[in-house]
Amino acid sequence: MICYQKLSTRPKLFQRLSGLTPAEFDRLHDKFVSVWREFVHQKFVVGRNRKRKYGGGNTPRLQSTEDKLLFALIYVRLYPLQVVIGYWFNLDESNANRWVHRLIPLLNQALDYEHVLPQRGRGRSLDEIISEYPDLRDVLLDGVEQPIRRPKNKDKQQSQYSGKKKRHTKKQVVITDPQTQRVIYTTPTCEGRDHDKTIIELQELVASTKITVGGDKGFQALKLGQARIITPTKKPKGKDLPDYIEAQNQVFSSLRISVEHSISGIKRSHIASDIYRNIKEGFDDVSFLSAVGLHNFRVEYRYLQHQ
Repeated sequence: MICYQKLSTRPKLFQRLSGLTPAEFDRLHDKFVSVWREFVHQKFVVGRNRKRKYGGGNTPRLQSTEDKLLFALIYVRLYPLQVVIGYWFNLDESNANRWVHRLIPLLNQALDYEHVLPQRGRGRSLDEIISEYPDLRDVLLDGVEQPIRRPKNKDKQQSQYSGKKKRHTKKQVVITDPQTQRVIYTTPTCEGRDHDKTIIELQELVASTKITVGGDKGFQALKLGQARIITPTKKPKGKDLPDYIEAQNQVFSSLRISVEHSISGIKRSHIASDIYRNIKEGFDDVSFLSAVGLHNFRVEYRYLQHQ
């Protein structure tokens, strides 16, 4: 059985299973305790005519807040079958399922208290988003695709099929800070057939200043207000690009690699990279936010450690 008390004595194994070092875990746990207490008060105390004090009845298997947070982190990091994580924590599958859908949203709230969740929202101003990062002068954007199980519905099979990946997927588009690799904005989850450019256009992002936004060839002709969109030059059909254009594309690729590192950091959480299995509506959005928030949390914590 996995528990915090035993696992915390093995720091390397702790980090490999949870995705965080013990020190990072302790920092996030401070926020998680506040979130858990608020959740308990709202769900089990407020508006209920209780006959006995909260905490009576059967003793839960996940007793401490450390074990609850560890459960959520391991699920996001490894994305095991619920019967498997239930076995690890001495829970049956139905209880494991209940804890997954209870704790992952609370994990997101704790990450929000740490101010590491990305911005979201249709019609947002890029100027407003970037104003939270005084040293930020330009941003990068790219699509993130995750495979899903082949839908049984034929209409969904067509709408969720990604021609780029040659399989059924779900997709988000992220905007990142190229200096720190932090994700500062993410779109809602969309179907695999949707084009990256279409997804970002539907969010109606606007910019009143000439912010530089770098993207791949899929974002050519994108317009975001006064933002300056930079993309590589496509090779003309049947012709070669001039040497100076090729050199420019190579330089841009070396700068744009930062967004790929950010996506790699997100996909350290297997819940954002393995074949997505959960069927609860909206949970794909919740789980992706967890993966992005944990990536940002690691980036920020380790950046502060080097200051």
